[in-house]
Amino acid sequence: MNIGDIVVIKVFDDGNQDMKHKGNIWKITGFKFNKGKSVIKHISNENIKERSISSWKLRKIETEYNIWNPQSPMEN
Repeated sequence: MNIGDIVVIKVFDDGNQDMKHKGNIWKITGFKFNKGKSVIKHISNENIKERSISSWKLRKIETEYNIWNPQSPMEN
């Protein structure tokens, strides 16, 4: 995973239980501990502060083109 990737949380535990019903689409904004933790920001709710979560708890949304990270499929 890389900064700018769109992800979903696949494991809700610890301090993430409250996020289960908030719409599960996030954008990676940074990393900590050699990518062991990802810093994520909620896509549609600006009131939800950025948070860090273990990277293994996330799953990248695999799309060539999506509305949250628009780029031409020809760009790489």
